[in-house]
Order: sequence, then structure tokens, then C-alpha cells
Amino acid sequence: MKNTARATAHTGEQDAAITLWAGAAIMLALALPTLAAQALDTRTLIGVSVWDKPLKFEISIAVHSITLALIVSRMTPQARASGLVRGAALVNVLAGIGEIAYILYQAGRGRASHFNFETPFEIVMYALMGAGATAMVIATLVLGLKARKSLAPELGAGLKLAIVLGLTLGATLTLITAGLLSSGTLAPFGHWVGGVRSDANGLPFFGWSTTGGDLRVPHFFATHLMQALPLLGLAADRLAGRYSPSIVATGAVVGVGVVVATFAQAVMGMPFLALK
Repeated sequence: MKNTARATAHTGEQDAAITLWAGAAIMLALALPTLAAQALDTRTLIGVSVWDKPLKFEISIAVHSITLALIVSRMTPQARASGLVRGAALVNVLAGIGEIAYILYQAGRGRASHFNFETPFEIVMYALMGAGATAMVIATLVLGLKARKSLAPELGAGLKLAIVLGLTLGATLTLITAGLLSSGTLAPFGHWVGGVRSDANGLPFFGWSTTGGDLRVPHFFATHLMQALPLLGLAADRLAGRYSPSIVATGAVVGVGVVVATFAQAVMGMPFLALK
């Protein structure tokens, strides 16, 4: 019976981890032809290549899947074998694939995937894409809550705290910032608040507006708190010893502060960085 239990736990671990690694591999595999299309296709949308958005989403979803795969692999065998963990992993991967599939489809047509209400089909698909993204973030929040008592005992105290805070705070802040961004209440025509409604002269790589507020900025910092805090926890455990939980807690406060500050900055119509 004990051997069976161990085998079941091991299978659960592999199911969840392989699912997440497979999701990351799919996104990275899609990024290669998307990058080629970006180089060869001269069409633009809101001032940038039609393939700019799918490429960014492929990279972002891949990073997210890799993060979760590494965290799941550091849970106890019992937690890894649970249906909750496997289900959360599957939701993340399927929602990510669904979202990128529609973004790629719209890019191929030279049409916007986000804030596009021009046809009944695009209205429905935008709503479905939003539902999928919400499901992905909620599943991530579930993993963060599960990690509170399920991380392997050999992990450092700083890393344990960083994983829990990174997933729970990152997911919660992402739900808030992405919800306000997609609702159109603060920026009815997209992510811009004031300034030029174009990404043509946006901040290099990120594309954020340099002429007005951009609600993508706090969304970015909220989402990537999921990577920043665990990395801080890992470094703190190695360099600061017993002070590492305090460093992580301070980092969490700073991270939340950055999200709040950049959100306020965007709402006031101020660019994150104004390039001249």
C-alpha cells in the first residue's frame, strides 16, 4: 500500500509538472514562427507590427508556466498528487493556449484581439478570452494558497514565504489591474489614458506609452511579482540567512507599492517614462 501511495504521488507530480512544462514549450515553439512573421510581415496595428502582441503574450505565458512548474515541483509529493494542483496546472495551460490561439488568429487577419467590439464574433471572443485569463489567474491564486502548507520542508524560509506571497499577491493584484484595464471604465478606447493612442513610439520592448498614462504598466508589475518575489526569496536565503523572511516581506511591500504607484501614475495620464 505504501509503495502504491508513493507511486501515485510521483505520478501526480509528473502530471502537473509535465502539463506546465508542456504549456511553456508550446508557447516557446509558437514564438519562433511568430518572430519570423514579425520580421517578414510589414502590416501594422496601432502603430506596431500585427505580430507584436502575440509574441509578447507567448513569452509572458511561457514565463508564467515555467514559474508554476518550478513551484509545483517543490511541493510535497502529497500536494503534487492532489487533484487541485493538477487541475490548476491544466487550467493554466488550456486557458493560455486558448488565449494565444485567438490572438494569433486576429493577428493573421490584421485585426485587434483586445478592445475590439466591431463584430458579434469579436465581442464574444473578447469576453471568452477575458474569462480564460481570469480562470488562469484564479488557478494561480489557488496554487499560491495551496503552497502555504505544501512546500517541501527543505526549502528556505525566505523562498517559502516568497512563493506564497508572490503567487497570492501577484494573482490578486493582476485580477484588479487587468479587470480595470479590460473593463474600459478608466480607458474606454484601450490601455491609454491621455496621450497619443498609438504604440508606434512606445517604450522600447514594452511598448508602453511615452506621451500619456498606460494601464499596462501596473498590470505588468502586478503579474511579474510572481517571479520577482521568489527570485528575491532564493537570493535572500543564500545571502541573508535568518533575515531572509524579513527581506521578502519588505520586497512584497515594495512590490505592492510599485503597482499602486504606477496605477496612480497611469490614471493621472502620466507616462511611466517620457522619452524625448
